[in-house]
Amino acid sequence: MLHDHNNYQDALNDYAYSQYSKGAGKPGFTEKVVELKQFFNRTKNQPKAEENTQ
Repeated sequence: MLHDHNNYQDALNDYAYSQYSKGAGKPGFTEKVVELKQFFNRTKNQPKAEENTQ
């Protein structure tokens, strides 16, 4: 489990650096951020509406 945490932290660091590099206009980072963005969703999960089964 420790390895998973380390890998996740490394991925977060890489994503943050990629966002920084994209903002600095470095070539290739726009595409990288788009590809990595799917793994770092910042929206909260919405609870499903409860259905009344009466």
